Amino acid sequence: MLTGTDASEARRWFAEDLRVLSPVVHNPAIIEAFAKVPREKYLGDGPWRIHSRLQVGTVHTSPSYAS
Repeated sequence: MLTGTDASEARRWFAEDLRVLSPVVHNPAIIEAFAKVPREKYLGDGPWRIHSRLQVGTVHTSPSYAS
């Protein structure tokens, strides 16, 4: 299970990754929203299937996560 700090760090990593890799996202407010909003709460409990951007067709399964 992710702790609050782990989830916060994961959100920040995703936001920074999005900033670097997505040329359409140039608004700092959007990056901050991705870094701060706990979007995982809207998904329900994991595990979740995550499709890789780098390896087309590869699917990873997240650890179980209960909110």
